[in-house]
Amino acid sequence: MLRPNLILVGSDRGGVGKTTTARALVEYFEIMNIDVKAYDSQSPLGNLYRYHRHLVEVIDIEDTRDQCRLLEDMNFPGRVTILDLCAGSFAFTLKFLEEVGVFAAAASGRLNLVVLHLVGRSRASKAEMEVVKPFLGACDYRVVRNLTANSAVVTGDPLKGSGLKVSQNHAPQIVIPQLDAIAFEAVELSGASFTSFVLDQDHDGKSSRRSFVLRGYVKHGWSRSGIISRRQE
Repeated sequence: MLRPNLILVGSDRGGVGKTTTARALVEYFEIMNIDVKAYDSQSPLGNLYRYHRHLVEVIDIEDTRDQCRLLEDMNFPGRVTILDLCAGSFAFTLKFLEEVGVFAAAASGRLNLVVLHLVGRSRASKAEMEVVKPFLGACDYRVVRNLTANSAVVTGDPLKGSGLKVSQNHAPQIVIPQLDAIAFEAVELSGASFTSFVLDQDHDGKSSRRSFVLRGYVKHGWSRSGIISRRQE
């Protein structure tokens, strides 16, 4: 029987690319026809929600009612639930999940738990890794490092890693390649997903007549993950 999957995309720092990473994951699983649901903890507005309104709900991760909704909604075999954490909520969320038994459930094999930790080059990011250490035995912990703030591609499937439990001194890395800054800004202003931008579609699937050059730059970045080619097949 397939187990539910929970992916946390977090960091207690802002500006490291959490939402960009979450957006890439949502698009990847949607295009692969995998049941995916995402939650944006940047309440009340929600930045992730802006790009994937049909798949994203905005929640307050410190509200018990929203915590219940998150964990109850993810309890479907094979579903991938992505939680995009706002800055400052990473440590709190890890502690809350431990207290209600999510890490114990992962350790016993009842669900797959993946923690994608967005890091920068500052000492603050290293300090955050110390906070994560007590939880590593029950989750698949990945370090996600942005080459620039304007990056937009996750390579590979985070649910198909080595399968090894990560030691406290080492973690596999997902490196998000650089995307042309002007092209990235154009996607941001459009409010469209990266894939829709490349295919020149709006939220309703209609043509938007976007720049051929900028669409090409975004496609070049995304082609490294193979996602765009799958969408066009």
